[in-house]
Amino acid sequence: IIIVPILFALIIPLIFIINNVKNNFHLYDWIELFNVFKNTFYITLISSIIITIVSFFMLSIRRYNKTSILKIAINFLSVGYAIPGAVIGLSFMLILQYFSPHFNFLMGTITLLIYAYVFRFIAVSIFPIDSNFKHQPLEFDDLGKSLNLTSIQVFTKINFPLSKFAIISSFLLVFIDIFKELPLTLVLRPFNYETLATQAYQYANEEMLSYSSVYSLSIIVVCSIIIILSKLIFKSRI
Repeated sequence: IIIVPILFALIIPLIFIINNVKNNFHLYDWIELFNVFKNTFYITLISSIIITIVSFFMLSIRRYNKTSILKIAINFLSVGYAIPGAVIGLSFMLILQYFSPHFNFLMGTITLLIYAYVFRFIAVSIFPIDSNFKHQPLEFDDLGKSLNLTSIQVFTKINFPLSKFAIISSFLLVFIDIFKELPLTLVLRPFNYETLATQAYQYANEEMLSYSSVYSLSIIVVCSIIIILSKLIFKSRI
């Protein structure tokens, strides 16, 4: 029973996609595919780095300064993952129009798209890092201070080294989510700026499944590589 969804949601579609790519291999515009892949990779990489850094430093500050305001802010940001991407995209557009027409220049920009990614996926980054911090007793910090280490030295010599695997895992999880994100990207992306997900959707919407397949397969291959890489990192940690 458990295998049935895997069969119909992964194996059969994957066979269909691979067969489409094989039969239409000579028809693809590989330059277009490369450019779309480059767009997807760059915006995913930048967004993932920003999200991981922001979430790590927010949780680090909360570790040293347990204010209720910061705790509420982190909990509020964690809600973003529960909101559909299309809703977030439309909300951002409405907010810009409501406050002032002077902000309309942000519409259809990479900056707004990355900002939306941060709100949407920061929860994905928060959970593994927060779990890691919970496994670091505060006694570690106290021992560091007893050795005349400053708060910055405690952070750089104790907290950060113990968190490096959590940071890498957080980055990879966010990378996968953004790499395959469709609704939010579709709403907020710049004009003529395509990602693998949006290009696959456009071709599928036009019933050009043979062209859509190569973009879908690219997403599957990259995400599979990232998952395998994260497994190897986890095994090396053990």
